[in-house]
Amino acid sequence: MTMRMNILFWAIKVSLFLFVLIASAELSKAAQQTPGETPSFYATGTHQCQSQSDIGHTCEVSGIDFNDCDEALFKLKVDDCCPSTLKCSPKPDGTKECRYGGTSIGFTMGLCVPH
Repeated sequence: MTMRMNILFWAIKVSLFLFVLIASAELSKAAQQTPGETPSFYATGTHQCQSQSDIGHTCEVSGIDFNDCDEALFKLKVDDCCPSTLKCSPKPDGTKECRYGGTSIGFTMGLCVPH
């Protein structure tokens, strides 16, 4: 085998090992739950904001005690954390520069894990 194939084979073995390790930990955690108990989930996400003067700024949202990742996605997506008013700061020449503000134009789920 070539060196490249050896590295690829090793990377696949490590990936499979990590997958099995994580899956067994999750199964162990699920087995410890009492019957009828549903796990709660912790989730995070990022809103992309846009205003009349600025686009591309972001803000983070997070939450806990979701029933599943679908519920977390829905609730965090509607939790618009973009500031509704512009943030103004003084410039060296004495004028003010106002940026940010606006509303969410996009949302990306970052993390959703059992809690």
